[in-house]
Amino acid sequence: VIITALPMMVLMPWIAQAIGLSPTVAGAWFGGNIDTTAAVVGAGTMFGPEAQAVAAVVKMAQNVFIGVAAFLLALYFVTTVERKGNEKPSAAVIWQRFPKFVIGFVLLSVLASLGVFTDAALKALDGLSKWAFTFAFIAIGIDLAMGDLRGLGWKLFFVYMAATVFNTLLALGVSALIFGALRL
Repeated sequence: VIITALPMMVLMPWIAQAIGLSPTVAGAWFGGNIDTTAAVVGAGTMFGPEAQAVAAVVKMAQNVFIGVAAFLLALYFVTTVERKGNEKPSAAVIWQRFPKFVIGFVLLSVLASLGVFTDAALKALDGLSKWAFTFAFIAIGIDLAMGDLRGLGWKLFFVYMAATVFNTLLALGVSALIFGALRL
């Protein structure tokens, strides 16, 4: 993922500029296509503040749905695939599988939408958010072991790259269709 996220973070804003995408369409394209949230925000930042905001919202919405899908898949595996006999999974097992970032995301989104935070608090949270993205990107780099990738073989790499190219084109089309037509 990081092998494509870094180049895409740099190249996609350049491509978006070259083909004349609006900040809204460009941001939606970045958010719907780049795999890591930190790289999405980076690409949006390179294109401009409006693109950054749209990219972040699209990526966060995608992340929430990934969290819901992950929870439903975890629930399915706990209750069906890994179930032994008639035993029922405990709430603790289900809680262990639940992607907890969803709680923080929803809670802070609701609180911000309700106007609970002052402008100063939002500014401080924005600064904290940027540092959190920075540390998340660093953590991704720490986990990257090039030796592990070599053992997987080239076929897997080419399949991943083909899927990435397909997704890039699909996300561009969907972003232009939805966000270009709405003129947000």
